[in-house]
Amino acid sequence: MSRNDHAKKVAPTVARRATMAMLIAIVFSASHAYSAIEGDTQTIGSLLDRNAQNPDRLIVRPTPKLEIDDAEKEMETARRAAIRHYERVIALAAAPAVRAESMRRAADLRLEFIDAHISSEKSTNTSQASLQQELSTAINLYKQLLKEYPDYSAGDFVLYQLARAYDLSEQGDNSIDTLRRLAVEYPQSTRLYESSFRAAEMLYLRKRYREAVAEYQRISGRESTVEFWWLAQYKQAWTYYQLSDYEEAVAGFANILNQLDLKSEISSLDDMLLAAPKDRKELLRDAVRGMSRAFSKYPSSDDINTYFSRDDSQNYFPLIYRGLAAIFSEEKRYTDAAHVYESFASLHPQHELAQGFSEQAVKSYQDGGFEELAVAGQEQYIASYGPESAVWLGGTLSNSHKSLVRQYMGEVVKFRHAAAQTLADSEPENARPQFSEVADKYLAIISAFPEDKEQETLISHYADALYDAARFADAAAQYGKLAYELEGAKAAGDAALAQVKSYRQWHESLKLSGAAEAEVSSAGETVFAAIAKFAASFPSHSQRSFVLLAVAEDYYALNRYDDVIAICQSLVDAKNWSDTSLQDKALGLLADAYFAKEDFGSSETYYAALVPRLGLDNIERKDIAERRLAISVYRQAEVAREQGQARLAANLFQRAADLAKDKDLVAEAMFNAAGQLFEVKEWSQSADIVWR
Repeated sequence: MSRNDHAKKVAPTVARRATMAMLIAIVFSASHAYSAIEGDTQTIGSLLDRNAQNPDRLIVRPTPKLEIDDAEKEMETARRAAIRHYERVIALAAAPAVRAESMRRAADLRLEFIDAHISSEKSTNTSQASLQQELSTAINLYKQLLKEYPDYSAGDFVLYQLARAYDLSEQGDNSIDTLRRLAVEYPQSTRLYESSFRAAEMLYLRKRYREAVAEYQRISGRESTVEFWWLAQYKQAWTYYQLSDYEEAVAGFANILNQLDLKSEISSLDDMLLAAPKDRKELLRDAVRGMSRAFSKYPSSDDINTYFSRDDSQNYFPLIYRGLAAIFSEEKRYTDAAHVYESFASLHPQHELAQGFSEQAVKSYQDGGFEELAVAGQEQYIASYGPESAVWLGGTLSNSHKSLVRQYMGEVVKFRHAAAQTLADSEPENARPQFSEVADKYLAIISAFPEDKEQETLISHYADALYDAARFADAAAQYGKLAYELEGAKAAGDAALAQVKSYRQWHESLKLSGAAEAEVSSAGETVFAAIAKFAASFPSHSQRSFVLLAVAEDYYALNRYDDVIAICQSLVDAKNWSDTSLQDKALGLLADAYFAKEDFGSSETYYAALVPRLGLDNIERKDIAERRLAISVYRQAEVAREQGQARLAANLFQRAADLAKDKDLVAEAMFNAAGQLFEVKEWSQSADIVWR
């Protein structure tokens, strides 16, 4: 035989051997790929991410894709040839070891073909019926192998492959049972943890949670270094959550977080993740949320406090408080969210997060529309970080936080002031203690923020609250500060008037309380001084005349007629009165004061001016003025008579008679007039008067 003929004869054989070698390489590489788990970053990372978002998702390892190129047909031919080879070995009743290995390889070739077909992006001409037949045959071969050779050295791999085959044929329960069998019969198998995890995942999807827990525990009960430990622990915690066993869920998530062995407290999730291995970051992030969510299902929002009080070594606890509060907020459980924040701040007042959590508590109440609770939270914040706090006095509070304190103080006092005013409408006496507390809150703001741009408004509200609290003298002092001390105060005049009103109320309250006469008298002088200062400082104030008239009346009651005359004379002489009735009152007081002083000439002048101004709407006052006018003239006549001015006296008596409407006074005046005329020997005039 020539060398060329020999070459032609050998070439096909070499080709077939090369193809078979390629096929065998594919078979073994595919088998090996299924035994490797932890090293596949795609399996751990991407699937973890999906699982964190939805714990109900089954984690399934992606099968390596079988690339089918132009040699597809030849490869398929070689695969089938290999299967037929193994089937002949099986049929020939070869040695047990060889036969068993041939059964496994024949089944593996079928299974890997099916798996590759499913995962391939290329379309094939293989029918579903054909695939199912291949799958059924593989299952039967694996079952036959296990039955005939129970001591087969690679029995764990056969069970693993059988479970895969059952899963591909949608026989999930059989797949679960097979994976469980592997765990029981081969506790030392390298595929133990993957098998247990796959079984657990399939049970989880079927909501067979108790059974799933048992499978997860095969892994989670070992050291954290075993493969699938992190995922198993994570899914076990979620499984307990699904069972409403929230304590176990918390413990499960905590077990994950505790693996970090943090040496100091972690205040932010970013800090924790910074300390975590790269391939665990997403899982740890979701463990924080999972633990927080489990706590959200506890009967009380205080349960988190109890839990961490038992174990203060868990340095990530601030993250769980934050996470729990965030979940409550998402669920619109605003009071629960606020309570979590408040609890943390109360239990850990020195923690760097305490202040921020206190702010969040207030915000949670506000978000929920709980105004009263929000104000109470602000008051607690002020107590902890405001002007009376150690933080403030220690000088460690930032300007931004001081601004927040100022904001809270303003919002609190505004709310409390409005509440006191509402109560005062129906229960003024009961409202006074509230007004007093409001006043103290205004004072706290004024004292802590002396340069505040709202200083005038603050002092004004402070004074108003003092007045409503019946602290009249204190109110007067604050109104005086506005009127005469605060530069550029827009309502200085009104404040001065309010000071007068406050002092008058103070004076009256002293009288009603039975205070000593000297104290009452001193208070009265304070009132008059305030009025005088007001009148002098604000001559164009619209209420000036009214106030002066009021104090004139007070002076008259005290028989301080000169003071009455001084005030009323200025009022009577004033121009452009908008209310003439007030001017008439001033004119009347002026006349009355002169009358009381027995300055009858002056009283006559002013009564004479007053009488024509009084109409029918003031008839009583007009009658008094007319009578006093007549009396004023009569008294002047008496003086003239005493001074021996008979003619003048007679004229004055006669005028008095003309003015008087009282018959007795008329008769007396006429008699005296006649007498004075008789004295100057005016007998005929005297007789005329008598006869008249």
